[in-house]
Formats: sequence, C-alpha cells, structure tokens
Amino acid sequence: MKVRVHWTAASLGLMLALMLSAVFASGVSADDAAPPAEETAPAEVPVEPAAATEEPALPADEPAATEVPVEPAAAAEEPALEPAAILAEIPESTDLVVLDETGDPLSLATEEAAAAFIAGDPTWCPGTVLPGNASCITGDDPTSMNSLLTKLDAVDATGAGTIYIAYDYNSSADSDFSLIDGANLAGLTDLTLQGGYGAPPLEPRDPEPISLLDTLRINWDSGSNNNLTINDLAFGYELGVDGVAGDLTLNNVEVGFANQAYILDVDGTVRVADSDFHNNNYEGLVIRTAGDVEITDSSFNNNQSYGASGLVMAYYAGSDPMNVTLNNVTATGNSFEGVWAVSHGDMVLNGGDFSHNGRRGLRLLVLNDNDLTLNNVLIEGNGNMGGWLTVATGSDPYSGSVSPTACIRVHSGAVRNNGAYGLNLAGNTFIDNVTFSGNGIANWSAPGYSVSTDGGPCDDTPDIPEPPVVPPPAGESQAVTSAGPACADSLLDEGEVTALLHDLCGVTVAFEHVAALDVPAALPEGTTFGFGVTLEADAFPTGGTASLSFPVPDGADADSLVVLLWNGSQWIEVAGGALVDGEFVVTVNAAGVYVLAVRS
Repeated sequence: MKVRVHWTAASLGLMLALMLSAVFASGVSADDAAPPAEETAPAEVPVEPAAATEEPALPADEPAATEVPVEPAAAAEEPALEPAAILAEIPESTDLVVLDETGDPLSLATEEAAAAFIAGDPTWCPGTVLPGNASCITGDDPTSMNSLLTKLDAVDATGAGTIYIAYDYNSSADSDFSLIDGANLAGLTDLTLQGGYGAPPLEPRDPEPISLLDTLRINWDSGSNNNLTINDLAFGYELGVDGVAGDLTLNNVEVGFANQAYILDVDGTVRVADSDFHNNNYEGLVIRTAGDVEITDSSFNNNQSYGASGLVMAYYAGSDPMNVTLNNVTATGNSFEGVWAVSHGDMVLNGGDFSHNGRRGLRLLVLNDNDLTLNNVLIEGNGNMGGWLTVATGSDPYSGSVSPTACIRVHSGAVRNNGAYGLNLAGNTFIDNVTFSGNGIANWSAPGYSVSTDGGPCDDTPDIPEPPVVPPPAGESQAVTSAGPACADSLLDEGEVTALLHDLCGVTVAFEHVAALDVPAALPEGTTFGFGVTLEADAFPTGGTASLSFPVPDGADADSLVVLLWNGSQWIEVAGGALVDGEFVVTVNAAGVYVLAVRS
C-alpha cells in the first residue's frame, strides 16, 4: 500500500510516544536478557527480462549490444525498519499525519507509517510542488524510474510537472536503461527532469549536484506533450532525445566517457547551457532540428573514437537548424572537426576555443544568403585548416552556390599554427583585428572572393567621426627646425588614436592600430597595455614629426601614463608626453610601434 506524509505545525511529543510504545510494546527489564531477533528470509522476487525496445539507427555502424544473462541476486538479510531513527529527524514543535494512497490517515504505530518517511526516488510532482506533497507520485518500486513511468501511465497523470531524481540515484534498478515515451504519457504537457535533488549543502555550490543515469531515451511529441527540460543529470552511456513538441532545454548535463548524445526533431528551440560532452565513442553531441539552436558556456572536447567530432549540426536534409548562436563554446581535441554545422539562418559565434582537432576547428555552412559572424574566437593548432567557412544561396547544402550577397565576418580573436590554411573562405569576407601567425600554407585562402581588412562590402564596423586636430603641446616637442620648405600639417586617425604629421614633405606615412595580442614583445613589468599604433615610413626627414594623441584609459591618471617605443630589441620610454584636452599627447620623430601604457 502506498502511503503519504502530511505535516502540520504543532507538537510532536505525544505522537512519538504513542508510536514508539506501539512498535516496541514488549518491555525488557534491566535484569532480563533481550530475546534474539527473529530472522526472516526475504521473499524471492522472480527476475523477468525487460521488454524489447526498438533501438534508433543512430549511428548506423553502432555495434549491437550483447545480451547479458540476468543472474538472480543472492538473498540478503535486510535490516529491520527503525521508526524511532526516522522520527528522530523530525523538527520539534511539529505535528505529523501519515496518509495512505486514498488520503486516509494511518496510525503512527505501524511500520507502513514509518516507511512513508523514506523518500521515493524518482518522484513526479505536478506544477511547482516539491517531493513530500500528497499530490506527488512515486512508482511501486520507489528506486526505479521505469516503475514511476509505469505508474504515471496507469493513473493518467495530466498537466505540467517535474520528475525529481535524488543526487545519489543508481540507475541499476532499471537495468541501466529508461525510456520516457510521450505516447504513454500523452496527458502531460511540460516535463522537467531535475537531477541532484536532496543533495547536502555545498560551499560553494558549484558545480551543482548531478544524478547519474546510464541510458535515457525520450520522445516527447505526443498528445499534449510540449516543452522538455533536463537539469543536473549525467549519463554514463547515452542520452537520446527522439522528438520534442515544444522547446528543449539542457542545463548542467554531462555525457562523458560514453557512447554519444543526440537530439532529433525538436519543433521549438534547442537551448544547451553549462553542459559537457566529452571523451565519447562517437560525436559529443548531434543535433538534427529545424528550429533555432542556442548553446552557451558548454564544451565538446576529446571525442576521439570512430572519427568523432565535438558538435555536429550538419547535412541532414531538412533537419539542419535555422539560426545558430554559440556563446563561449569550447570544442577541442576531437579526432575530426571541432564544430561541424549548417544553418538556414544566420550563424554567430561569440567567443570560444576551437583548437587542436584532428582536421578542422570549424566547418561552417550558412544557407539562403544569410551571414556568418565570428567574434573573438581562438582557432589554433588544428591538423588541417583552422576553419572552412562558407555562405551559400538556396536551402540545399549539396547543390547551392556561393552567395554573392552574404558576408563572412571575423572580428578579433586569433588564428594560429594550423596545418594548412588558417581560414578557407568561400564568400565575401571582412576581417578585423584578428591575429594570424604560424599557419602552414597561408593565413587565408579565398580564391575569387573579396577579402577586406578595412572597408569593402562586408565591413560592418561603425564609422568613427574624425576627431578635432590636436596641436602638439607648446615647449615639449622633440621637433627640430626643418632645413627644407615648410609643409602643411596633415592628420591621420586609426580608431581612437590620431597622428598630426608636420614637415613630412613627400614622405608616405602608414598609420595602423595595434592590438594587445600583436605587440612585438611583452611590455615591461609593472605596465599594462592601453592603446597601440604603428607609424611606418622610410625615414623621417630632419624636422619631421608626428604628434600622437591617445585617449586616457578608464581609471588611469596622467601621472601613471607612459608612451613606449619598440626599438627592435627592447621597449624604451618616450619623453615629453603630456595631458592635453583630455588626451595624452606625445611628439615623436621616428617610425615604429608605439604603445600607451599604464604604470601600476
């Protein structure tokens, strides 16, 4: 018989006394020896083979599972139920009512009442109700997920709810395999699987407690089924989602040293956050869906066997995602690609590391004349090329041609030490402030397409208004009188830094921004990079100068600022800098790399 616990606030003392006196009715005096406990052999439970479940054909070359004969467990002596120990955990000033499955109260002087205190695991609760409420449902075998699913089917549960899974759950009670079939639970709408429930407090509570399952497969696209959420769960062999009628959300999910994880046919948006897919036999995670995909702060690393890639969303005829956004994703050390993805809408990568993969860090294709954007990503040490980036017309990844109107944009970041090309580009491209070095053949290859680092059809950087001309500070210039005719002053600007050129008649001067990653050597100890520029010229004539005006970095004061010049072997300090109209200005008479630094 199923029992439920109902708590009310009052005094517990009388009920405890009644229960203990009923359970331990035979008193033993100090002079009497306690009678030996009578041993009772546990009832034998026949072991029946689990019902056959059709395996999805993903991947096709997955070896068939070998059936292992089930040996009946040896009978073990179970300890007697200790109601007193259970009740001792109840807070003082609390009344207790124990209900059976019909809602009627049970006498506290029964072992059934004491058993009600043992938490069922897993447990389904409706809405936002927590385990322990009379409306929650637990399987006849409280340790079994499959038993709970059978019970939910039998009682025709309806509405939204959560399956709570204790932090120390052991899936061996289900022969390590569970199937959540929405066709049997068609009255349920939104479903959350919440692992890590009931864990003791952690300081700090990071990472969140995770419950371990071996294999879980879910289809949630029947009847009233809608959204599916999976929180704080780890999988030792496989996680398979075979359809979701609404959105799918994974938070703090781990599939590691396992077979694989896959997500198929989600009608809504797929969201993955704070999750880890690593060291698996096949891909880390495969996604086949026609909706949007958003992945944040997640990793897909070291998936090594059978030509595995870290994250795959590609070439599944009608099941490639619409818009794709990857925020701070890591895909490193995989035997094939780091990320292999196709999208029918825009694709954006914000941050992330796609390095040291067997073939490429990124293999990305964007269809339907949509754009591909990489912001501040690291692509380093991949076996073939760093990234293969394509924008195409049409919706068929096999028959489209390169788009003449879509753009590839690569902003900031670094592409280094890849085996062949740093980037293989199929489409018009704008590259801004990216560090390239050490790539085997060339930094990029884009035969027949426009690649620009300043302007061009794909330049999306905002126009910066020309700053006013700042004259060099009086009395602090390093300029000397020119022997030749005077020349008109001219102004160059590079972002927020300007150069006012004086007496450089007939000299071509190039002025270029330098990022912190691009400086020729580490700055002197005790200084921090603020802004950097390069002045390039064959030679400055006598009397020729350039006055460099730098913005003052946030939080810095004039006394902490210094301009450094790289002389080819070391940084030297440039004298004569001063604060003028809110900018730090220094006048120089030589070409080179100049950095405004802040002394600590």
